[in-house]
Parts: sequence; C-alpha cells; structure tokens
Amino acid sequence: MFKGNKFGGIRAAVKILQTLTSGEREKILQNIEKKDPQMFDLLKNNLVVFEDLQFMTSKMIGEFLKEVSLADLALALKTSSDELKNHFYNNISSGMKKDLEDIMNKKLVPVSQVEAARAKIMEVVRKKVETGQLILDPQKNEEYV
Repeated sequence: MFKGNKFGGIRAAVKILQTLTSGEREKILQNIEKKDPQMFDLLKNNLVVFEDLQFMTSKMIGEFLKEVSLADLALALKTSSDELKNHFYNNISSGMKKDLEDIMNKKLVPVSQVEAARAKIMEVVRKKVETGQLILDPQKNEEYV
C-alpha cells in the first residue's frame, strides 16, 4: 500500500471515497482493512472531519446536541472557521448561542484541550454517520426526512 504523500496521499483517497455510494465505499474499505489496517484507520478517520459539521441540518444539530456537551462543542469551535461557527449560531436558539459564545470567549485554553474536545465530538459524529443517523452532504442535493 502507498504511504505518506505518494500520489496525492490520504486527502486524495478520501475525496475519491467520498464520491462513491456508501455500499461501494464500505466494500473498498473492507478490502483495504484486510490488506493494511493502518491505512484503513487513516482513511476512516479522515472521511468525516470536524469542518464537515457545517453540512448538518438544524434538525441534525438539535439531535447532535443531545449527545455532546455544550462545553465540548464550544471548545472544539474555538479554532474553527467562522463559517462553521456561524452555521451553529444560525441553527441553535439565541440562549444556546450566548452560552456557546460565553464559553468560547471566557478564557484561553491549551490547544490540547481543543483537540480533545474535537476528538470526543468526532467520535459521536462518526458513530452517527456509520449508523445513518447523521448525513453530511456537502452538495446538499438531497432533502432528508
């Protein structure tokens, strides 16, 4: 298997995998897992990244917030793009928005705390994506019911 940045690296492979149907993607990932478990882990962990949360609908955000703490979300958003922050701000209540902003602006925290909060959140996100409870569609081509 190719390691490192050869032929576009992990990002290129992830982009290719994201264009496939979930069935095709699972089949390919199963084959990769048999041949190279480390590559499988890298690909799987990069298929969904924190910035992809901007593709959640307000309903998905509501369900998501039942499973993650507001404090973890605020920490994780500290170093996120304005686009992602605004997506959350626009899809939550004004009271929750104020709470998020208060936590984010409260004090300086080590980057390791931000990364730990993101890891906790991404664990929930990946489980929800795998079970079909969360669909992150960058093209927004479909309406989900």
